[in-house]
Amino acid sequence: MADPSGLCALVVAGVGDTKDNSPEILAYAEKIGANVAFPYANTGTIGGTLSVLGQDLGLQTSAEQVTAAAITASANDPNGSKVSVVTFSGGAQSFSSALGDVQQNINVTLTSAVYVEPGTGLFTGLLSSGLPHGSGQSAILRGHGFLEGLFGAITRGHGIPKYPIGCGHDAKCAFGLLNSDTAPVQPKSAAPCSNRQGFTPNGTFPLNGGGAGGSGPAGGGSGGDWGSIFVQPFGCNESGCSFFLGVWIYGVFDPWFYIQRK
Repeated sequence: MADPSGLCALVVAGVGDTKDNSPEILAYAEKIGANVAFPYANTGTIGGTLSVLGQDLGLQTSAEQVTAAAITASANDPNGSKVSVVTFSGGAQSFSSALGDVQQNINVTLTSAVYVEPGTGLFTGLLSSGLPHGSGQSAILRGHGFLEGLFGAITRGHGIPKYPIGCGHDAKCAFGLLNSDTAPVQPKSAAPCSNRQGFTPNGTFPLNGGGAGGSGPAGGGSGGDWGSIFVQPFGCNESGCSFFLGVWIYGVFDPWFYIQRK
């Protein structure tokens, strides 16, 4: 479907997705002429998951900075001041968190939002107003299996229509449906972005037939596949001692949860 308003589309990948292991995501981005963000590239599954939770708590993370840079580039593209987005898994959390930050500085109109098997933290998905709605189209594609059941229980639609797909929590399967035009919903798209780019914590890379040379950090993330999980003592009193369980990813602390033990 074509959106006559004119858009520059954005695809936001999930935890564990990188430009090297996500050919279906890149193929779909090429099909619709979109920019691509890999906010959790090189963080690993645990680090990426903790980053999702950190963003849900309102903390600034490298993942959110990467997605914010991608949103800004898409919104400023000459082919469309409006943005349409397709996210996968934890990309929904990163987009939701980053969009609010970007909108404080520039006017971004979200016209189409399709969330493919979205996963968010508790506050974004259940307790707040939920994922951002597109003015012309909003949809959730939800698969089957344990992870999809868990994410579906946390990430509520809040009025966004849900459509079942015959996939587990699997980008290859889900984006295969989008690439073959067999998904129950096809995101709206229009003219391709004029200067398509990929965004990662290590920098940007061209998507208009170019290779993967970085052009510097996207949104301030530092390079390298580095992260560590640790327990940080917080304080002790007569009731016991308190700790933060958290993770350092690219120099950003993402607290996961608070523990108190006697």
